[in-house]
Amino acid sequence: MTKYISCKLCGKEASDGNEYCYECYWRAKWPDHILNSPELERRRKRSHLTKLLSLDRDKPEAIFEASSSRNGTTYTTTLQNCTCHDFAITHGAMPCKHILRLAGELGLFHSEKFSPGESDYTLENKRSSLPQILLDENNDALTEKYVTIIYFILKGRENRINRLEKELEDLKKEPVSIQSQAEINKINSKLKILYSFQDFARVFRNYQSSSEHDDLLDFLDMTELIKIIRDKKRKTVDVMLPSSLSLEHAENILIEFKGIYPKVFSQTVGDDPFTIFDDVINTRRRSEKIIRSYNVNATPDWAFHVPEYFNDALDIKLVSRTKNFVEYAVWTQGANFSFDVGDMLYRNFDSYQKGTPALQIISASKAHGINSEKLNRGADSEIKMIEENDAFTMTEIYYPGQVVYRDFENGGTKTVTQLEFVKMLIGSETHA
Repeated sequence: MTKYISCKLCGKEASDGNEYCYECYWRAKWPDHILNSPELERRRKRSHLTKLLSLDRDKPEAIFEASSSRNGTTYTTTLQNCTCHDFAITHGAMPCKHILRLAGELGLFHSEKFSPGESDYTLENKRSSLPQILLDENNDALTEKYVTIIYFILKGRENRINRLEKELEDLKKEPVSIQSQAEINKINSKLKILYSFQDFARVFRNYQSSSEHDDLLDFLDMTELIKIIRDKKRKTVDVMLPSSLSLEHAENILIEFKGIYPKVFSQTVGDDPFTIFDDVINTRRRSEKIIRSYNVNATPDWAFHVPEYFNDALDIKLVSRTKNFVEYAVWTQGANFSFDVGDMLYRNFDSYQKGTPALQIISASKAHGINSEKLNRGADSEIKMIEENDAFTMTEIYYPGQVVYRDFENGGTKTVTQLEFVKMLIGSETHA
């Protein structure tokens, strides 16, 4: 007979052998910024399509049937782990669709569903243009990586062709000379390669820093769906599509996933906020790793409640950048923190709902010194990729700003820099 004890965190009933209830286990393993991230949207929706074979609510544990390409295979799933390849290949960084479905069965999480008429784009569709390896893997994250690489390479090729054709047109308007003819021949040679989809027409340059490890990229390289070119001198990784992938086939893949991948914008939440701050301040360039998700309603893993409303104050902004001649929008992290007079901070979401603040800012000056990039929404975005804010120059010394706040919990007022204030909100041991 199953015995129950009280959860150490919330006092609710927990099964014998467990110190915590299922809900506390769930929240500890998968905070809101992970569960609600845009990267998981397809996975959340597809969780409803998984075939549940058995469910043990006491453990809790579930058995799911694998995709049709793996007849007879089943996956064992708990709230923290799953035996499916989707979970293994990302080293458990995000919950798979089976974990999300189990949480749904237990009432711990509710995933959105596909809207009427919306295609689920299930990878079990045998008419898919995807390579069979990806169909067998049935991994949304892996597919997104592959389709995104193809998008940047094909779109970059298209942009190069447009630029070179324009240069060629302008040269032909000028008087013929030995120099102009040599330039025309050079452009024609490049266009020939681009038209035939060979060599540099297939390459995504500066795709990734060599210091960053990417299991999905390694898997695509191992299965020869791409070829990784490492440049030790530039310390970057370039990616090339294999010659076996024709231009027509690559274009068909993009057509199939149009509106699905790549996403309109992207975000990557870093593991260590303080390391991100150091990198931003040292390089004076905004990081593509942000300290928390851009669209959170609560920050239970932080020392204070700092929801989406404070994105500007935290210098979390959507900007335009370019890769492979292609513009893309990405959520970035800066260090121009701007908490202002009157801002109220609460310990947690419950305190916010009750209206009992912990801190109130009574005086402040903004941090500055990091170049701010703007999101370019102009019609000429193919030409002018990034608009720079020239209010501060790269040679300026970083100024960390200042915050004077009233502490309602301990009494009195305190003065810290904007940087120290943000670290305190997150949960710095030095400033908490």
